[in-house]
Amino acid sequence: MLVYLYITSIAIAFIASLPVHRWGVFSYRVISTIMGLDLVVELWANFLWFAFRMNNLPIYNFAMLAEFWLYAFYFDEILVNRTVRPLIKAYLWLLPAVWLILVILHQHDWSSIFFVIGAIFTIFLAAFNYYQLFTADELVRLGASFEFWVATGLILFYGLNFPYLGMLNFLNKHYPDLARAMITGLQVLNIIFYSIFTYAFVCLRRYHIRKSS
Repeated sequence: MLVYLYITSIAIAFIASLPVHRWGVFSYRVISTIMGLDLVVELWANFLWFAFRMNNLPIYNFAMLAEFWLYAFYFDEILVNRTVRPLIKAYLWLLPAVWLILVILHQHDWSSIFFVIGAIFTIFLAAFNYYQLFTADELVRLGASFEFWVATGLILFYGLNFPYLGMLNFLNKHYPDLARAMITGLQVLNIIFYSIFTYAFVCLRRYHIRKSS
């Protein structure tokens, strides 16, 4: 089943990320932590669904808060623009409050509004990371840049799944067959997303091997 390939892709990304915990760069560890969190969430959510047919959307709602907050925290670590960083600080403080309000309103459903807010801001930060890389004083080899691949993965992932996850409650209510059919596309997108992150960690490992040799 495709879901097993999807979960395997997360596990591979997490395993590939483990060496970064020895290198002392905090931003790398944040992304590794997200990979570990995603793996635990997917294992638990799929266990509840396949074993007990329990609604696992509340688990994804909790995970969504952690992911969006940690991605913003990652960009707060690497972005240097004096205009953007205060926006990130405010976002980090406000996001849990917004999540609490919206999730209370949608206790048993996917919080589409919160997803839209988090996805838009994450795409904005990833795009600004592009700008920082392209305008850096020193030439950046993008194909081997960890930050470039993380930003690319985030823009691709949230940009392409924005229509589906942003309207998930509407689709489940009015077009349930279409919603189920689109899950396959979402799983394929997830496999691509985590493969990009795996490659980012591989590039990082090669860089540190060359640096230490």
